[in-house]
Amino acid sequence: MDRGVAALRGIRDRVVGSDPGLNRLRMALSAALAMATTLGIEYLYATATHAGPQGTLIAMLLGTVMAMMGSMALSGTGAWPKVRTAVFFPPAIGIGMLAGVAVAGRTDLMLCVFVAVMFVAVFVRRFGMAFFFYGFMIWMGYFFAAFLGAKLSMMPALLSAVGVATGWVLLLSLTVLRTNPRRTLRRVREAFGARARAVARASAELLAADPRRHARLRRRLHARQLRLSEAALMIEGWSAEPGALPAGWSGPALRRRLLDAHLAIDALAAAAETLAEDGGELLPAAARIAGHLGRREYGAVEYVARPLLAPRTGTAAPGTGRWPAHHLAAAAVEYVTLAGTATAPPPYDDITDEAYDPVVTLAQGIKAANRVVGTLVGLGAGIGLAHLTAGHTAWVLVVIVTSMSLGFYLVNVSYACMIFFVTIMVSQLYSVLHEFSAGLLLLRLEETALGAAIGIAVAYFILPTSTRDTVESARRAYFRALADLLDRAAPTGADGTGLDALARSLDHRLQQLTLVARPLTRPMTWGVNSRLVRHRLTLYAATTRQARALVRSGFPVPPELTDACTALSRVATALAEATPRPDHPVPGVTQALTTAGTTLLTHRPHCPGTPLPPVTQPLVHLRQLLTELAMLPPAPVPRLPAGRPTISPR
Repeated sequence: MDRGVAALRGIRDRVVGSDPGLNRLRMALSAALAMATTLGIEYLYATATHAGPQGTLIAMLLGTVMAMMGSMALSGTGAWPKVRTAVFFPPAIGIGMLAGVAVAGRTDLMLCVFVAVMFVAVFVRRFGMAFFFYGFMIWMGYFFAAFLGAKLSMMPALLSAVGVATGWVLLLSLTVLRTNPRRTLRRVREAFGARARAVARASAELLAADPRRHARLRRRLHARQLRLSEAALMIEGWSAEPGALPAGWSGPALRRRLLDAHLAIDALAAAAETLAEDGGELLPAAARIAGHLGRREYGAVEYVARPLLAPRTGTAAPGTGRWPAHHLAAAAVEYVTLAGTATAPPPYDDITDEAYDPVVTLAQGIKAANRVVGTLVGLGAGIGLAHLTAGHTAWVLVVIVTSMSLGFYLVNVSYACMIFFVTIMVSQLYSVLHEFSAGLLLLRLEETALGAAIGIAVAYFILPTSTRDTVESARRAYFRALADLLDRAAPTGADGTGLDALARSLDHRLQQLTLVARPLTRPMTWGVNSRLVRHRLTLYAATTRQARALVRSGFPVPPELTDACTALSRVATALAEATPRPDHPVPGVTQALTTAGTTLLTHRPHCPGTPLPPVTQPLVHLRQLLTELAMLPPAPVPRLPAGRPTISPR
């Protein structure tokens, strides 16, 4: 293939993979369009009602804020849910405005009510995503009224501006900004393919690298595998949206197809890790296969893989890397076959058209430090831009719209970036309201830092639900999901569709555990062995991959292996109910692991050379991984050998 074409494909894969379904870009553009057009609508309305210069400016700013929040709140696909949500925008912001009017001019009372309003705004979030925005609107209404010193006589004009903005944003969300679920699902599936190829490229880099770089490249490979799981979960969520599935497809069938492709990429990555660790004369050929797959050169994949898949007699010579290379080639060919039929509904006989319930739904840590950093950096930009736009209202509004659009686009990448652009927006608001000064923005920084410090202190000493507690809760949920999957894999409860859903649910739990544990993986974290945390997250990821392999290797589990599967389920249940301690296994685990080991030794696994491992292979690996997860070592753990879950010496 021409190098230029390959380079362009690589760039496209990186762009598509970085923003699955273009969700972040769509959110940013939707916010920009909603805010910009609402400014014009509010200007025309204020002019028609003779609101005057100050009234026009207030209506435009209030409309912009409503457009910003409304574009996020009305981002779903259903028409009536959007209407039901939008109807309560004016009442929500009106409640906040009435509270602000009641305390206007009385600073002490204003601060006390501010705390109460913040409590209400956060409390109502428990009632659903719509109430997240209602709470924000209550707070924003209070801020506007209190900051402007609004009088009761101003309420009709303010609420009219809110009503105009609400109606306009609702109209946009039902027409121009309406999401096409089928197109979005197709784009997310393309992102899954792009991220799968990113895993293949990372595998090729690992195979071609000097052994001294293996540790870093192995971490990169694991990170890309997690990103692949994230894309799979996004597909799970979008596939339940009305009208999202292509003709002839069902939710369970799509889930099954994704599991097959996901498992093939997992098998390729595991084989690459093993081969990189052991070496061998077939390592260069394996690296070429992974590289071709990463560049979407599917014909070359099959050509290079063919010799490695040819039947051979006798035992492979030590040091050749024959079997890992064989498995890598088989997994690559399996993925290429699936990619070639990606648009055709899969002919799975055991898939029914029963009601489909996704294990995740579509929805929008620790943020104090990011808030301070974003505010600090945003001050410089905010002060500079405020001086440049002073006296030019049109440019002020352009900066506000641009800043919030960029903030929305980057919020899922970096919360600090979002706060950076919010700080710029705030400086512009102060400027247009003739309240701007460098001292006021520095006061904002001081207040932000003080608020972050107070929040951290409250979290530690008054309401001490620490990151460790959150991680522990996520860990228990993960093991409960694993126990459910192992229970259903037994002959008495096996169901193909049910197991597929449980495998995706386990992926979801791993994503949650990885997210909440991320602060504990940083070096120099006080009171935490960050290396041990990273090691155990690697074990959780390996456990998830083996559970996924178990689901797709054939079900129900053969009767002679039922005892092993049931015993491993008991191990997972015990780990969900108790926390491992150094050098002390969790109660009830040792006997269950012994039972599983005895059963698996009696029925030794064999590998016929198929792309996916036989059912006994993942059970063996699951037992090894659960053994290590059931006990904490007294000293830092050595690096886990690539592709081979092992039991640390006790």
